[in-house]
Amino acid sequence: MAKINWMDITRENVIKAIEIFRAENTEYPSSKSTFLIYNGKKLPAKHIRGMAYKVAYGKEISKNNFGGGMETVRFFERLGFEIFYTGKSVHRDKKSVINQKQSKQTIGTVQAQSIKDAKQVSADKIKIPAKAVIEQKNALQLLLNRIFDGDIVCEKTFSWLKTPDIIEGDYENLYKSISEYRGDKAFAKRNVQLRYDFVCESEKLIIEYDERQHFSQARKVSLLYYPDISVYFDRQLWIQACNDINAKDGQPVNRDEVRAYYDSVRDIESSKQGYKLVRIMHGQTDFEADGAEESLKKQLHIKL
Repeated sequence: MAKINWMDITRENVIKAIEIFRAENTEYPSSKSTFLIYNGKKLPAKHIRGMAYKVAYGKEISKNNFGGGMETVRFFERLGFEIFYTGKSVHRDKKSVINQKQSKQTIGTVQAQSIKDAKQVSADKIKIPAKAVIEQKNALQLLLNRIFDGDIVCEKTFSWLKTPDIIEGDYENLYKSISEYRGDKAFAKRNVQLRYDFVCESEKLIIEYDERQHFSQARKVSLLYYPDISVYFDRQLWIQACNDINAKDGQPVNRDEVRAYYDSVRDIESSKQGYKLVRIMHGQTDFEADGAEESLKKQLHIKL
């Protein structure tokens, strides 16, 4: 096999490949032993790996030029994805990997259980503090202005950044999913003007700073229902945080649904307008500490 550089392929490349795979709904050879678990769905790992190569490098690669099995398992392990592999792995990543032996007679039952288990396998629970939000957000703003030479606007509005007047297109499933969460249908107010935390217009880049209250079950529900919209944050990590944090805001009673809807509108509309929206999770980086700028650049997908 030809030597291929897999190390430059990122988690974001894989997520984009998954989104393309779902949108195209193409036929593919059935996977025999190696599956990628993403958003609770079992996907053909080697096929997605090949698509991620095309996303990263802009050209096709033959499946004959790279291996499946443990080679593909290790590729996805490195990027922190969940894998279901019917063979034996010599490496177990506690964040993502599920390894089981099984007989042909019980393969269906074991696979179903493994998919269930895959949703539960993760690193330590994500914790988001309620304190120091203002201090961290101010420090983040200073770093952004340094990185982008002052080309940062805070609390930016756009004429197109409004909740939709008519629930259609990408919003149909979104509205349905959120309204079915607890039966509330009043969350989707029309033509509400929204704003972004930070915008760098020269880079067509939007940065949203998500505090603890953004990680609710309503937000988890919403994130699952616009999979074809490109986002520039780790959707699966945000879903995990919603599970771990399980924030609740009862003032008013549908505040969680409203906040989840507004965040979803920001995701959807930024993508439609050609902006890259990066979400930053409060408390995961100390933006006042040494090395914060390098950490932020990685989160913004800026090459160091």
